[in-house]
Amino acid sequence: RAGHGHILSRPMASLSAALEAERAHWFLWVPVLIGAGIAVYFSLPIEPPLALGLLVAAGIAALRLALPNSSLAQRVLDGALIAVFGFVLISVRTAQVAAPVLAQRIGPVEVRGFVELIEPREGRGERLTLKVYHLAGLDESVRPDRVRVRTMTAGKNLAPGDAVIVKAHLAPPAAPALPGGFDFARHAYFAGIGAVGYAMPPPVLDAAAPPPPISLRIAAAVQRLRRAIGARVDRVLVGETAAIAKALVTGERGG
Repeated sequence: RAGHGHILSRPMASLSAALEAERAHWFLWVPVLIGAGIAVYFSLPIEPPLALGLLVAAGIAALRLALPNSSLAQRVLDGALIAVFGFVLISVRTAQVAAPVLAQRIGPVEVRGFVELIEPREGRGERLTLKVYHLAGLDESVRPDRVRVRTMTAGKNLAPGDAVIVKAHLAPPAAPALPGGFDFARHAYFAGIGAVGYAMPPPVLDAAAPPPPISLRIAAAVQRLRRAIGARVDRVLVGETAAIAKALVTGERGG
């Protein structure tokens, strides 16, 4: 037994020395460990309760305090605690953005909402992100907070912040097409988008709309500024050059 302990002590001592030599770079591993905790969260087959991460963090912190200072085990627990922080962070974020997601395909259905984002598309039409305040046939408790609709015809003089009515076919955000592929449903969930679809008729302004919330008015003003910059780029550049310039300057990637 003493021999086994001696054999294990050498690599442990080497690891401890290597960690100490990298002390100046420890901080660079913080985002890596936070990311590892987030990856563990997304790899779970079920939604873990928020309290789970907090309990694990409390247990690790208590164990760390019980260990002697500057021990290798303490350094390992420091890393584990940071990873658990990432786990808790994404759990809180998931709860923060929770919103209804459409359960099945519906439409054509009347959607009323405020325009948050207008994205021009190649060919005809544009893609609208709407902050929904009415969706025919759905109670508010199950109504998506946001929908993203591809219109076949662009709305005339439409601007962010406008209240519009759209007759759209809607569906839940799509799951990955292939195992390990891009998970649009997860991306949409964290963007607050509960349904996607398309509309054949052009959107029309809703004269009976309620006043938009102040946060939306501020966001709409920013989006209008981005569109004005994009329009200026289109006046002085053309083709792919204009599309790349707009993507770099304003983040608009429709072209």
